[in-house]
Amino acid sequence: MIEKIRIHFSYICGVTLLDKFKIGAVILIIIIVITCFIFCKMHAKHLTEAFLEDDIEDEELESYSPNNLLEDIICFYKLNTVFVLKILRFFIIWFLFFVVIFSFGVSATPSMEPTIMVHDFSVESKLAYLIKKPQRGDIISFDRDDKHYGKRVVGIEGDKIEFHDGYVYINGEIYDESAYLDEDVETNCNRTFEVPEKCVFVLGDNREGSIDSRFWKNPYVSYKEIKSKCLFTVPLHLIFG
Repeated sequence: MIEKIRIHFSYICGVTLLDKFKIGAVILIIIIVITCFIFCKMHAKHLTEAFLEDDIEDEELESYSPNNLLEDIICFYKLNTVFVLKILRFFIIWFLFFVVIFSFGVSATPSMEPTIMVHDFSVESKLAYLIKKPQRGDIISFDRDDKHYGKRVVGIEGDKIEFHDGYVYINGEIYDESAYLDEDVETNCNRTFEVPEKCVFVLGDNREGSIDSRFWKNPYVSYKEIKSKCLFTVPLHLIFG
């Protein structure tokens, strides 16, 4: 799936967590600077009027007499409470939306093709599994060995997974993947797996070009490792090729 650069942003199968942190920090700083600029432009007139308002007594302004940065901030806040509250509200909403609830990514590898192509943009929910458990077919993201992965859930706790003649068998029955896979897929695996409690078994849709549960020493992804669930993707590969 989504081996990607995570734009809190994080996804690339192989990018270290430190690198992802740096990317997120840079983007956050850029967003903060742009936001402050926009707000200042929008409220420039309001700010000027606030400082020149006739009903602000000279004594009141003198009482603020900012001598240092802290006093400047306090003075600004007292004279522009509404403006400051708008900024705070914006950053609270931004934090909830981009840090707590959702994450975003751009696919950098072909491991989830043809479902998610290289350059495709994905929107993911970090709260998807607060109440319910992962289900077969979900596309999830998770961290392992300082790398970020995105794969499709094929097996859930208690499932017995086998591979025969290009098909995945779950509990003795062929698992229908016709919605996103061609019939002639090489699974490159002859092992049998039994998924333990609170774990899932994951595969990339590009079975011949994905490193997933078939090959890992610990093939199972625990619930604690799961970071988010892919909600939908935007096919940017149609633009960027």
